[in-house]
Amino acid sequence: MSRVVVKVSYHNPRTSSKNIAGYAEYIAKREGVEIRNQDKARPPDTTYADYIATRPGVETRGSHGLFSIEDRPISLSEVSNELKEYSGNVWTVIISLKREDAIKTGFDNSEAWRELISDKAEDIAKNFNLPVSALNCYAAFHDAGEHPHIHMIVYSKDPKVHPGYHKQSSLQKLKSVFTRKIFEEELSDIYKHKSEFRDLLREEAIERIRTLANDVKTNKNVEPNIVSKFIHLSEQLEGINGKKVYGYMPEEIKTLVDDLLKDISSDPRLTELYNKWYEQKEIQQEFYNSNKPERIPIENTEEFRSIKNAIVREASRLHLSHKESEQQQTVASIAVDELIDMLCQIYVSGADDMELNDDCQEDSI
Repeated sequence: MSRVVVKVSYHNPRTSSKNIAGYAEYIAKREGVEIRNQDKARPPDTTYADYIATRPGVETRGSHGLFSIEDRPISLSEVSNELKEYSGNVWTVIISLKREDAIKTGFDNSEAWRELISDKAEDIAKNFNLPVSALNCYAAFHDAGEHPHIHMIVYSKDPKVHPGYHKQSSLQKLKSVFTRKIFEEELSDIYKHKSEFRDLLREEAIERIRTLANDVKTNKNVEPNIVSKFIHLSEQLEGINGKKVYGYMPEEIKTLVDDLLKDISSDPRLTELYNKWYEQKEIQQEFYNSNKPERIPIENTEEFRSIKNAIVREASRLHLSHKESEQQQTVASIAVDELIDMLCQIYVSGADDMELNDDCQEDSI
């Protein structure tokens, strides 16, 4: 189960059987004491506004428990009457925490929740496709059982101009908005550790790649499989023009890079760092989603694109180094050939002089 539970329901007062104004009164109305009778029936003429104001366990704010994104006194009767006449789209939202989380984070009182929805008014408005200037948002905090929670009512101040709408796909975004703020300190520590392991992994992996590339270049003892893959990638990069970074590479070269990263990351130290980074990632994901997804191997993880760029960079340098070596060998070969020619010419010239001298001696006899 995710650490924050968010439920959104849509109501159109023209077609919905639920009296939305009565809901506002029910979640809000409470004066000084907690109503504990969980089976108390709602009077037939009350509305949803009444419900969130007066239901058992509500924390009252004066004569009722209703509050809004604005720090001002709320007239429950005005809100209730407004909703009775309202004909636009209305959404009710429930945001719930576990008791231990509510106590630990300080969200076990209405003021903390009021500050939260006020701080996140723009995000709430965006989630319901409303400008924040058109957002009406009322809520009440219920300190109930093992799951303290708030009930919210969201609607537009001007439904003809800004009717608003909410997609089910936006629910996760709304949950993320509240989760990040409620667990801000705890998540901050997780982000810190996650970033440390990520940066350390990048640094050590890139250094490992440089070392391997140099070893391949100098014919040191490197696993033959990695040597052949490095050389093959180097040869394939020869035909690539333009900027040589992973994101611009054709799919066949990306596959070569991914395969090489898979082999390199099997190094015990890199495996250890990747597992530690992933553990922090999974802890972070548990705040948002109760389903633990299957782990993704490093070669398929976007966060480590810089390591793939390092492989491309070193393979390109390996090719350039190979070309320079060939050129140097060619230059040396040419120099040797020229030296041999010169020596031959000197020899021939010397031989001709000796032959001429012999001829002169013969003529003088």
